Amino acid sequence: MDVKDWILSGGGMEGESYFSESHPDLFMKVYTLVSSKSYLENEFRLTQDLLSLGVSIPKELEITEFNGYPAIISQRIRNKKSFCRLAGEKPEMISNLANRMAAMVKDLHSKSVSGYSFESAFEKYQSLLNTNTLLDSKTKNAIQDALNEISADDRKTLLHGDMHFGNIITDGKNDYFIDLGDICYGNPNLDLATFYIATHFGCEHSFDFLYHLSWKQALDFWEEFKLCYYGREITDEEVFSELRNYMLARAIWYKHEQIQTSLCSILLSLDRHLTYEIKLKVLGE
Repeated sequence: MDVKDWILSGGGMEGESYFSESHPDLFMKVYTLVSSKSYLENEFRLTQDLLSLGVSIPKELEITEFNGYPAIISQRIRNKKSFCRLAGEKPEMISNLANRMAAMVKDLHSKSVSGYSFESAFEKYQSLLNTNTLLDSKTKNAIQDALNEISADDRKTLLHGDMHFGNIITDGKNDYFIDLGDICYGNPNLDLATFYIATHFGCEHSFDFLYHLSWKQALDFWEEFKLCYYGREITDEEVFSELRNYMLARAIWYKHEQIQTSLCSILLSLDRHLTYEIKLKVLGE
């Protein structure tokens, strides 16, 4: 590999990203904190499994080394934007983007993982609860009750695992799922609970910082998504009732103590969906 051909484009928690000068459709992620190729081999296998299932994701092409570190060369999605950023820049596109996302998620949730070695969502969340040191015993017991309900319906349905409008990108022609490290299988309500949390809990600053759109725009996106995904008129009260335990389980996924404890406290104290106007008073400005 010609080291001079790769131009550093950015960095993150796991390593560095590079573009190829001679092959502009290639992208390389170098894992500077990973000492073994086995981690990358697992990620590469997962990607190939998803592609074989027909999931729209950027293609990972090969595992290699760069400056002594393991790396993966992938398809570069040029001129990409996340759905949430595009919705913030062009609010008139919210309905179109939400419907496209709903169609992608419904297709994902139509796929069975039988014959594949994806992780069980229930086992993942149970492990997180077993090792959690941030929550009090009362809250952990409530989450365990929620997990027990989830375990009774641990179906073999493919899940994104961190499903929200920041993890779908478009280049204007094709749409792709990204950030696939939490891919698993289980009840689709876990993915829906993740997206419900992403669009309903926070404050104006957090929505602008994380998703590049306003809170109201996020809620408008959810309303359009909800109608398309469920295929019928359904109130947020019905959705909240159906997803509440899944949101409670999801809360332990967040590594930040304040987010974990605050979200659990809110979910355990609520008995109904909060309107946007009430949330402004309860959660936050």
